[in-house]
Amino acid sequence: MILPQDPVQAAIVLALNNCYYDDAIFLGERLFAEASTDSTLFLLASCYYQAGKKSQAYRFLRNNGYPTARCKYLFSMCCFDVGKLNEAELILTNESPQKPKTVKEFSDEYGDTAPFAISLLADIYRKTERPDKALEYYYASLSLNPFLWSSFSNICKLGGKPDPEKIFQAGHVQQAMNSVKSVLFSPYATVGSNSLVTPKTKNKESCTSLSTVSRCFSFSLNKIRRAKHKFICKLSCAHIGLYI
Repeated sequence: MILPQDPVQAAIVLALNNCYYDDAIFLGERLFAEASTDSTLFLLASCYYQAGKKSQAYRFLRNNGYPTARCKYLFSMCCFDVGKLNEAELILTNESPQKPKTVKEFSDEYGDTAPFAISLLADIYRKTERPDKALEYYYASLSLNPFLWSSFSNICKLGGKPDPEKIFQAGHVQQAMNSVKSVLFSPYATVGSNSLVTPKTKNKESCTSLSTVSRCFSFSLNKIRRAKHKFICKLSCAHIGLYI
């Protein structure tokens, strides 16, 4: 596990990794009181959020600002979770909801967090009954990170028909893997292992693994379609007074 060099920050990350949220919050509050930086701001807000204190995280970021992209994303998540969808949308669209950012603009601003920010915006569109926009952004999030099952699932729920073979293109997967590596080796990595080992795998093994994931998505997609079909059948029967 890669920890920050600062001992207090390292202790906070270690506490978060082991689900000792009260300890993480206590240390985070002391650290932020001593050194109010962008990093300690994000770290304390993360402590509140991971501890389930979404409203407290929202108020904390609302009062102290969200100067960095990751603070901005976290604040958007807080807004979404406390039901302030309009505020979350304004933040993610830079207060220009009529002209949302492109995928490239999201990537430039949010970096590795971009697919999650895009998916969050899609969630907002879905919640506010704008299915076409939601589908557009769910697909966009998958173009950056094909492992976002929630985006894949929500596309199906909205009536879309995503093709796992197209989603798991080599370029998309490699981009996602690069993001994962950058997170694992970042100063704030929260990985529950004592060491990070990158095994040498043959291309054939990588392709096999990728094929397996694609098949899993296809299988899940078929299950969703069958469940949806059964639901529609039951709904139709209910309308004519029959109950299965």
